[in-house]
Amino acid sequence: MAYANWAAFVAAEPQANWNLEVNNQRSQWSFLAVHGLQLERLSADLAREVAATQRYSYYGLLLHDTTVPPDNQRMRIAAPDFDEPQCLTLQGNASYTLSIHAISDVTDLPADLGKIRVRGLDATRQTRVTEELTQAGFQVVNKSEEGAATGGERGDALDPNNIAARNRNHEGVNLEMDLTFRKTLVVDPNNLDSAKNAQWAKLVKALGDYVGTYDKYNRWADLAAVEVAGTDYR
Repeated sequence: MAYANWAAFVAAEPQANWNLEVNNQRSQWSFLAVHGLQLERLSADLAREVAATQRYSYYGLLLHDTTVPPDNQRMRIAAPDFDEPQCLTLQGNASYTLSIHAISDVTDLPADLGKIRVRGLDATRQTRVTEELTQAGFQVVNKSEEGAATGGERGDALDPNNIAARNRNHEGVNLEMDLTFRKTLVVDPNNLDSAKNAQWAKLVKALGDYVGTYDKYNRWADLAAVEVAGTDYR
């Protein structure tokens, strides 16, 4: 089950099952985790930490089903249908977006297990982030063509309504981590809530260093729309 939009979600889900983390810095980059906490573990942690390295905007929807037995998958809003107002506002200020997702291993090709996947409409930044992560020692595979061929959830990243593409450039990058990969980021592979390890720190640094190279503007209007006069420039 997935909700059709934010209105349907809040009408059905009690506040005890979710909360929002919003840090709108009106920055060039935004980092999203719209299926955070129990639904896609470590996705919100990564988006939050990378955004903090450069003081960029961060948005996380943290989901934690309190029913017994829990069914976190029913709480999903598909990325092309995600229209929470604060997230749309944050995206309206950003030019580039990295949307973090966590996926299972069950539908993956064996050769892809343990690799980071990138998809989306922003081909330029997909290439650049792939280069940066590869240089840092991670294995990365571009899955956009697969999504275009198969459609469904795998094609969501190519949908112009995907929340990652609701920024000023109308394109974004989706970064996906499967379970095999996520287990390499924590001290106890059997507990994704355990302490993060050196591999996690390396991933955060690689993504932070990468997006830091884009903190520049092509024209005065772009700078003035993001930076605060008197505080960020004079």
